Formats: sequence, structure tokens, C-alpha cells
Amino acid sequence: MSQPNAGAPVPLVAEVFGNQLAVLFDRELLDTSLVPSNWTMTQSGQAYYCDANEISINQVLADMIPLSTSPGPNRCSYAASPPDVLALNGTPAAPFTDFPIT
Repeated sequence: MSQPNAGAPVPLVAEVFGNQLAVLFDRELLDTSLVPSNWTMTQSGQAYYCDANEISINQVLADMIPLSTSPGPNRCSYAASPPDVLALNGTPAAPFTDFPIT
């Protein structure tokens, strides 16, 4: 990738493929171990929690498990507690809530 890695990674788009949430960030990410409990989503009136996740270049891929009903828009959240999504320079992504899933 040719973009600079100064600053925190910022999510650009979130999509769901089956029960896998894919969040694309604006820069390449450090290949670190991720904490599944940092990730949640709501899709089609169902709340999900993350069972396992991994980094693939500039994406976080999270395997999501249904938890309960949850009305509202399709969205995802990242708790960043502890911060584990990092740019190549080690700068952590900020937590976010209600990020739209397309």
C-alpha cells in the first residue's frame, strides 16, 4: 500500500458475508492478536458477538455468533478495550459504535 501510516486507522466500510463481519480500514494494519469481545454487530434485527477474528492486510474479519434480537439499523461496534487494531506504526484505532454496515 502506498498511503502513509501516520495517525490512527479509520474504518471505511463494514460488510457482512454470511456470519462474518469484514471491516475495511484506511491503511494497512499490524498483524496482531485480536480480542473477540471488542467486536459486536446488529444485522437484520439480530445482535451478534464475535467468536474469533483476524487481520487481513487492512481488514478485520470477525466471525459473529447470534446473541439476541435487537431492533434498529445494521451496525457494528469496536470497543478497543484493550486497543488491538493498530496501524503499522503502532497507533491504535479509536473505539467506535453504530458504524453502518452496508
